[in-house]
Amino acid sequence: LTLHTVFTLAERESTRRKKKKELFETGFNLSCSITNAGNCPEKQITLPFLADKAEKIEAKLTHLEIPELPEPAKQIIKSHIETCKTAINHIHTFISLIKDASKKPLKKIDSINKKLQYLKQQPFSEVLPALQDLSKKALDVIYGFHFGVHLLSEIEKNRPFS
Repeated sequence: LTLHTVFTLAERESTRRKKKKELFETGFNLSCSITNAGNCPEKQITLPFLADKAEKIEAKLTHLEIPELPEPAKQIIKSHIETCKTAINHIHTFISLIKDASKKPLKKIDSINKKLQYLKQQPFSEVLPALQDLSKKALDVIYGFHFGVHLLSEIEKNRPFS
């Protein structure tokens, strides 16, 4: 009894209709990026991975020493460094937005996981009906992530990072 099992059942439920399958796939990809739970692809890029990369690049830029160059060249390099730092700040802001928007779904996933831990100690006659209920809850969470993807894309379209 794992999240992998529950997400697999939820996926099977979603594949009955083409539109629902698309909703599931989009939402599941975002949930994997945030949680890396269930049956996520191994090479899935996650928000913690991106945040870590951004922090490493930011640290390198902060400690970068510019060699002796003519003043105009130094100013161009400094300008590019500042542009990179600004982009990194936007990445951190974007990751923070996604994390904040994902707090409720993440709590629901945690609740599903706790229920699974409880079910491991229960007789099989209780497990089967509970799995069906948990897969429906997981499907709702995944669909919520799908709508979160669209919300974020709308924010990006209407108020792009400046």
